[in-house]
Amino acid sequence: MRLLSLPLMLIIALLLAACSTTAMQQERATELRPGQTYYGQLASGSRMFRFTLDRPTSVILSATTPVMRSLPGGYNGRLLDADGQLIAEDRESGERFNFRIAERLDAGTYYLEMRQPQACSSRLCPNENMSFTLSFRVDRS
Repeated sequence: MRLLSLPLMLIIALLLAACSTTAMQQERATELRPGQTYYGQLASGSRMFRFTLDRPTSVILSATTPVMRSLPGGYNGRLLDADGQLIAEDRESGERFNFRIAERLDAGTYYLEMRQPQACSSRLCPNENMSFTLSFRVDRS
């Protein structure tokens, strides 16, 4: 009995830690506003963004990277609802193999998680390998 309970306790602890990490990321998410373009850098891991809609709205979220980027691929995007449930995910349908997510959403709070699968975590990485531009557009019609 003791041998079975230790692995089970470890699995439960890992699941709780993952939920806690997502909640912490959502609390620290950068606020996005319609029409806003966000410029940033992401060497490794992920970055979370948040936006709130006051009525049903069509949104387009997309990332671009510098032309001089030497890493293959671009940024991945995951659109989540307020409870952290996946709504949409894209890896490369946008410009230069970056994500582009277009969805019709109800009123509410949403999160966008950006990831760079070809992470460059060295301090010697050129800036163009970590830089991105994030666009948030809406169509309220």
